[in-house]
This record gives sequence, C-alpha cells and structure tokens, in this order.
Amino acid sequence: MWCANDFTHATCKAPVFVVQGLVPATLYEITVQAANDAGWSDTSAPLVVKTAGLEMPIIEHAGNDDKGWSDLGDVSDGITTNGTFLALHWSFQWNRLADAPKLVHKTGTSLGLVWPKPYSTHDIDMYELQCKVAATTDWSVVSSRIRGQSHTVSQLSPATGYVFRVRPHFANMRQATPDPPSDVVLVSRSQSMLEVRWKMPRCNGHVVLHYELQKQRMDEVKSTQSILSDAKPDPAAPWESVSNTIEVDCATYRVQGLMHGTPYRFRLRARNALGWSVDGDPSVAFFTHAFLPPTPPLATAKTHYSLDIAWRDQQADVNNNVDLKEYFELHLCRLWTYCPHDAIPDIRLDTWDVVQDRCPTRSCVVSNLSALSWYAFRVRSWIRHRGWTEFSDPSRPIQTLRRM
Repeated sequence: MWCANDFTHATCKAPVFVVQGLVPATLYEITVQAANDAGWSDTSAPLVVKTAGLEMPIIEHAGNDDKGWSDLGDVSDGITTNGTFLALHWSFQWNRLADAPKLVHKTGTSLGLVWPKPYSTHDIDMYELQCKVAATTDWSVVSSRIRGQSHTVSQLSPATGYVFRVRPHFANMRQATPDPPSDVVLVSRSQSMLEVRWKMPRCNGHVVLHYELQKQRMDEVKSTQSILSDAKPDPAAPWESVSNTIEVDCATYRVQGLMHGTPYRFRLRARNALGWSVDGDPSVAFFTHAFLPPTPPLATAKTHYSLDIAWRDQQADVNNNVDLKEYFELHLCRLWTYCPHDAIPDIRLDTWDVVQDRCPTRSCVVSNLSALSWYAFRVRSWIRHRGWTEFSDPSRPIQTLRRM
C-alpha cells in the first residue's frame, strides 16, 4: 500500500487495514495491490480521503424547559457515521424500539433520520431532536424547530457512534393529567374470572405511566322483558381496586377470585407525571359463569355410520345440584389428518359443525357419518336467565366402525 507524498507502504494478508499515524484534516491518496507467487498486480484506482479535523460539532446542550413539550421518546439504536479508515470495529446494545429515530442515509459527517408520529389527539407543530455520542451520558439538542418527521444531522465527527431521541411539541395545549381509559368490554369469563379490555386514553402532554382497574359487585335482576338476567348497581357495594400498577402496554386484564354467577362492572383511571386522572365511566354489567361447561363427550355406542354421544355435568360445579340447564348444543369436527399410529398424531380442530342445537338430554345420536373416520365433539349448556356456558373441552378422537 502506498500513500502519495511520502510513499510509505505496508503489507497485510487481510482484506481490511487500519491506517494510523495520519495528520488531522489532511487529504490522502491510497492505492492497493495484490500479490501471489507470480508477483504484484497493477495498482488499484486511487482512493482520496480526508481525515477528520479536531473541531467538535456545534450543538446546543439539551435544556430543561418543558413548556409545551411532551416527555422524551425512545432512544434509537447506535448509529455510526462513515469513517475515513478502511476498517472500523464498533459494537452497540440494540434497543429496536418502534418509536425511536431510524437511519435512512449517512455520510462521514451526517446522518439522515426519520421517526413515526407518536400517538396523541393534540396537534403537533414541531419536534425536538436530541443526540449524544454513544459512549457518553450528556444529551445535546440538534434542533428544536423540526416541522416534519425527518431530519439530517450534519457537522458530526466521522467514524463516531451516536444515539438519538425525539420529542414532540404540542400546539396550544395545556398539560394536564390524562383522560381515563374508556370503552371497557368483556373478552372472556369463567366461574371466578372476568377478562376485560379497554381503549387507550389521551395522554395530555405526558406519557401515561400506569392504569388502575376498579370493580364493583352488582345485583342481579330477572326481567320479564328478556330471557336473560339484567343487573343494577348495589348501593352498599363499594368500588374496589383490582390493581393500580397495570403497565401501559397492557390493554386487557384478567380479574380473578370473583363470585360465581355474579354481575360486576368495571372502571379505570390513568396516571402520568402530573397525577391520576378522574375515574372513567363504568362499564355495563358482566356476569361470571354460574355453571361450568359439561364434561368432554364420550361415545357409548358405534356403527359404521353413527355414534351415540353422551356427557355429564362436572362434579366440581358449585351449582351442580341446581337444575337450570334447559338444553344443550353439540358440535362435531371431522379429523381429516388424524392417525393414532403417528408418533405425534395431528389433531386439527379447524371447522366445527352444529349437530344439534336444542338437545333436551345429556346424550345424542349422531348419524350420517363416514365409515372408519375420526371425529371430535364438544358441547355447551343453555342456562335459564344466563345464556350459554363455555364449550366443554374437545373429546378424544372417536372412530366409526368398518362397513360390514
């Protein structure tokens, strides 16, 4: 390798080489040759590069003025400017956060960044971009008047690692506690559990830190206008806190330890740096199951075209002795790929068909089946004033007989 002017050279066996001992802010012309047993090749096309100067980029130190500004966003991954060296070794701890600035292009002294618009119901009129050298702790303001969601950071040092973060500025906004979460809906339930979901609240200038979920027991009301029970608030039942440390990335929560067959309603509030929001609007009544689903169905008799299917009430059901089950609904699933001789049998419960939706007893004869075919069944109960229970667990694969 030869460098113009002083014609110094060095040899190496690797395809990379670090040229050291150079003068800052100086142009160099570098060429490369390869050699084997027959001798040296011709020189490569020259590479003209300039080493970095000693001056530091002029970037304003990040201040503490938060008027109109949101909380600081996610920190970007480590981003390195192009270097003047032929090789550069650098390592970072990768964050991979969705809201952090992302690199789109770079040169030796500049980096082009983009970032997504953060969630907010307020108008964002500008952004502030901050950066720091990866190995340091002091953040500096690149610009606090960025109108779009992209910016090219210039006057950076070559071959240097940087990390970035961005925060929006809200136009004509009064910072306040957040709005409460809203639209609480039921996701799933059992005899002692209700799983609820809600919508994200408006942050009002500060990132929401936690949610608090509250519950209230209600009184059941049997209505003559509907086949299902209704509920009304119990004046003596207080609002109880289920949890006040629910993470903001959670939009669902399972409330355990509830009474069977009992209606509850829920409300939430949110907290940011300024405190707790007001309590949200209460949800409608959600009932826990009064009855457990039946046991998985079993086959009591078989032919080549029919199966006699039966099931029972679960012994663990707290309401097992109360006869409020009016009828049952039986479902069937054809197991097209199942083979009991496989090392790991393939049981695909893809499509369920209704066999009988008003079965008055705890048994049913299923006809018009194929010979030597495998099937699975499930069943659920209709409870007076409460509606359907959950489905039972699927039965074990059941096979019809060979055609005689």
